[in-house]
Amino acid sequence: MLNQLKQKTSLTSLEISVLCKELDQKLENYYIENIYHPDFSTLLLRLNKPAQPEIQLIIEAGKTVYITRYTVKKPVKPSIFCSTLRKYLLNGRIKKVEQPNFERIIIFHILTSKGNFRLIIELFSKGNILLVDEEEKIVQALTYKKMRDRLILRSEKFKLPPPTGLNPEKLSFEEFFSQIKESKGELVRVLTRILGVGGIYTEEILKIVGVEKSLTCEKLTEFLAKKIYDALKEIFRRRDNPQPCIVYLNHEKPLDVLPFPLSIYNGKHLEYYLTYNEALDEYFTRLRFEKEKMEEEKRFGIQLEEQKRILKEQENMLEKLEEEERKNRFLGDLIYRFSGEIQTLINYILEEVNHGKSWEEIEKKVLERKLKEETPFIFFKSLDPKNKILKVFVEDTELPLNLNKTIYQNASTYYDEAKKIREKISKIKKLLEETSRKIQTLESKMEIVKVTHEKPKKIPEKKWFEKYRFFQSSEGFLVVSGKDAHSNEALIKRYTEPWDIVFHADLIGAPFTVIKTQGKTPNQKTLEEAAQFTVCYSRAWKDEFSSMDAYYIKPEQLSKSAPSGQYLGRGAFFIVGSKNYIKNVPLKLAVGVKINGEKVEILIGPKSAIEKITSYIVEIFPGKDKAKDVAFRLRAALANLVPKNLREKILKIPLEKFVSLIPYGKAYFPRK
Repeated sequence: MLNQLKQKTSLTSLEISVLCKELDQKLENYYIENIYHPDFSTLLLRLNKPAQPEIQLIIEAGKTVYITRYTVKKPVKPSIFCSTLRKYLLNGRIKKVEQPNFERIIIFHILTSKGNFRLIIELFSKGNILLVDEEEKIVQALTYKKMRDRLILRSEKFKLPPPTGLNPEKLSFEEFFSQIKESKGELVRVLTRILGVGGIYTEEILKIVGVEKSLTCEKLTEFLAKKIYDALKEIFRRRDNPQPCIVYLNHEKPLDVLPFPLSIYNGKHLEYYLTYNEALDEYFTRLRFEKEKMEEEKRFGIQLEEQKRILKEQENMLEKLEEEERKNRFLGDLIYRFSGEIQTLINYILEEVNHGKSWEEIEKKVLERKLKEETPFIFFKSLDPKNKILKVFVEDTELPLNLNKTIYQNASTYYDEAKKIREKISKIKKLLEETSRKIQTLESKMEIVKVTHEKPKKIPEKKWFEKYRFFQSSEGFLVVSGKDAHSNEALIKRYTEPWDIVFHADLIGAPFTVIKTQGKTPNQKTLEEAAQFTVCYSRAWKDEFSSMDAYYIKPEQLSKSAPSGQYLGRGAFFIVGSKNYIKNVPLKLAVGVKINGEKVEILIGPKSAIEKITSYIVEIFPGKDKAKDVAFRLRAALANLVPKNLREKILKIPLEKFVSLIPYGKAYFPRK
């Protein structure tokens, strides 16, 4: 059976057709809030839509595309490719998702303020990701290359690759039969090539018909061809009522992920899902997790080998130093043990020098007496007049001596050298201990990675108010504010109850803010905090006001019925009756961090409310500094406030989380 035991790593054209239909329905009118580039061939798109849950879309060039419910590691800095995509696509709206000509390609049509763009995902071969503008020109590509039939270069006009086969969705029987009769070889291989549906689906078609895979095209009759064609159409009809599933080998290893079950997998364990996207998420997330685990093992393995190499070098160095130390101590000891004989020999040589004898004459005399085996001349080895070095040979050991030093000074030279080496040995031993600890740590980590069966972590489901701006008042009331016209409308229509209190700044260009009272009566402090939150996210912040008036009303005072001759746009309401004003509300916000175990939460709101939850607080004010610069300093300031052991956690918080909190993308944060 073709590919029966080979784990799926990419999608076929047929599977892409099912996925595209789901994505087109699911992602229409979703906005691109951010883009990440976790690894070279992978993109992560964070998508938002008013009053709808946030979506994380994974794009793996050459493999797949799917919405994930699991956490994905995000890089600290965006790549150049990612930065370019952000430049053109952020806040763009997805209008359509399509598969051109039944090819292994997915195209996202995105409407932005800069024009219409297409994000093209190629899922064949090694894959590619391309951004194409309204003029069909390539703005950016993950991989640039020159090919015989097309050029993937910046500013070149984008061309789809040549068709890999016939489009089975539009294929007539006559075209189908003609193509097969003109081909040679095994039918199963020819069908896989010309239909492009994938080997397993070709096998399924032949199994439905009851044809052996080994049948050659030359032996195919028109009658049999018609049955195969009908089976192909039956396979395509199954897309209308999918039964997405993952196929498991031995109930453990995921083998395949399908839009509907195939009889070729009879006997295998199947796990069913509501949508094909859900099945893809489970399947490819597990593959991604296993890949990360293998890469982590490999990374620890490389580090472990490096530390073992260092340990070996340190052990060799230690052995060499210990030998040198022993040798120098031995030479010093040797000088002391034979000090009398050696001193006599040195005295003789120096006396001869004082009597005006040449070094050649002295050496000749010494050698003559050595031949007569006279002590101490028997120890003589050689003489170096230039450097005043006498070499003696004692107990099978050559011993160099400086004639300018006394016998005891010579011994001290060797002892001093041994002492220096001992210091080096002490340092090497400390390094050895450190390296050994590193090896033990890495081996422990390797073991943990190998034996751990930790599952991928699902993204926690957000509570309804987490799609908005919110804080908890000093009394414990939930205060929620809209982000834009869409969320303003949804907040009032869907989540505001009769007993709640609605706030608005006393100017055009402000969000609605709602105190969720749950039937209780908040005190003046909560009202003032809600008012402050409201004015801070109004145009008053952008215009750098230091204070602004706000008012509050009952929900029943809001109406979508405009007076005659007036029009109410999305997010706008007509207010009936009197307003309750809070005057001169200050524009300033407290930013704090709350740390609970591994979870780090960023809080923003009036200082009186935030300081009830955490003591790690800084304040921002209206100003001209860019949000990114303010966010960088905010994060650093908060990191300096927390205990040292927690600073790393704060510094790892992505800057964008702080940026998203800053009203109108600008603020003033005092430098200290």
